[in-house]
Amino acid sequence: MSTDGVVVVAADDDDQRIERRRRPRREGWRTRCSRTILAVVLVLIGGDGTRTSLFDNHDCRFRLRFRAAEALTPAQRRAIVLSRIRRGMLLSQEANHNITAAEEACGVWERVLSSTTTATTTTATTSPSSSPLSVVIASDIRSLSKTLYASCLVRVGRDAEAISVYDSCLDDASNDDNGNNPAATKWRLSKARCLQRLLKYSTAAEEYSRVVDVLTHDTDGSSSSSSSSSS
Repeated sequence: MSTDGVVVVAADDDDQRIERRRRPRREGWRTRCSRTILAVVLVLIGGDGTRTSLFDNHDCRFRLRFRAAEALTPAQRRAIVLSRIRRGMLLSQEANHNITAAEEACGVWERVLSSTTTATTTTATTSPSSSPLSVVIASDIRSLSKTLYASCLVRVGRDAEAISVYDSCLDDASNDDNGNNPAATKWRLSKARCLQRLLKYSTAAEEYSRVVDVLTHDTDGSSSSSSSSSS
């Protein structure tokens, strides 16, 4: 009886050891499958609108998004972009009194700007890998998207990134309108305020000086035109 008991206990111990060896493998396989499924779901629904992700590998995320976008028609991609623009505009309106809405809006505008381009955008300013799937939108809509994106960045305290966006807006204005875009003054003023918050006072002063020069030039031009018309 005791011998049989020992044999039974030994057999049970062997079974338990085998089960313990198999358990980590099954759990690891299940974890990997779960992560992959969740990543694919996030890609198909358009992302979570935040700056974080399940995977830290940027190349992995980009490949998944690229393959998901390949499965869509141009009309479907355009509809998704327009839906994101409407969502971003609503969130931007709430951003002034809701920091959570501002953070979500930043994520939405990042996805809009990374998946769109304008008819005048050159290949030098657009990522070659994303160009075939980029949705072409009007330049004024893309400019508005950048402006709202920058304002939301300021709202969440990301002034350094907002400065880069304002610089991009100013570059687009100088290329499209020969520097005569009225919105350029507002962008430059907003950029100067960001520089002030970052304690870069000398650079901010230069931006304010440029604004004064532009306003003075416009005033002189309007005065001369009015005097010539009166004469």
